[in-house]
Amino acid sequence: MSEMIESVLQSRKREPFAELPSESLEQNDLILQHLIDKKQEYLENPLENHAIHPSLRAKMAEWMIEIITSFGLKHRTYFLAVNIMDIFLKTTQKEFESKSMHLIGVCCMMIASKFNDSRHITIDSAHRYISCGALREEELVAMENEVIKTVTGQLGMVTCYDVVISLCEKYKVGAKVRRTAATILYLIQMYYDSLRFSVNAQAYGALLISLYTLNQSNVIEEVRRERDCNVEIRVIETMHSGILKFMNSFPCFSNPMRFLEFEFNRDRSGELFVFRHTRRFD
Repeated sequence: MSEMIESVLQSRKREPFAELPSESLEQNDLILQHLIDKKQEYLENPLENHAIHPSLRAKMAEWMIEIITSFGLKHRTYFLAVNIMDIFLKTTQKEFESKSMHLIGVCCMMIASKFNDSRHITIDSAHRYISCGALREEELVAMENEVIKTVTGQLGMVTCYDVVISLCEKYKVGAKVRRTAATILYLIQMYYDSLRFSVNAQAYGALLISLYTLNQSNVIEEVRRERDCNVEIRVIETMHSGILKFMNSFPCFSNPMRFLEFEFNRDRSGELFVFRHTRRFD
């Protein structure tokens, strides 16, 4: 894998995003350039000031998949909710304990759905259905307001999902490549160490891993010619290893497979996933 991917990385410009896009670029290229140029702060170690273990964050990220898909919300809503949660925990001046994680996670999903879906998660739904009455309406309102005030100005953030979808459109890849790349990004969100990687690095890493495992060498060559792949080989190798070791790292996690409708391919030399049909990825 390394030799093929390294040929792409070695072709990068020294400063790949320093130049403005020319007027001859297609609209999708302009959108992609905007997403890449919109810098996102690094969210490494958002739990450093809280009494919350990374394993609990992983459980929340995994549970969010169930809630987001059960409510029929968009894929982007999931990634936005996870980002809001990490930004809030990184930015807030308060110290939180493990018992607050449920409340914070639910409120982040509420906020993300309001910004991204026509039918969003309401306070009543969060109280009655998502938390089964464990979270009172007044505390949901209070925490929602606190999260919004803390992350204000960043709610229009770019997610790794935004970038990877734009990349898929740019290179006109098939549905299987797109679905594989998106699934990789879902799984990576549960790894606390993945927060060391920028939004763009995660997106490019997911695309290249998807292309490589699906034997899309022609598209990899096209990416190489474009010379805009801004990700280090160590990021790709770490992400790929994380996917291969996912069930060992999180043996009790079943929501990704259940709600994204896939199984891991036991043939490690080939495709990463065996997908069942689902309209969510059409």
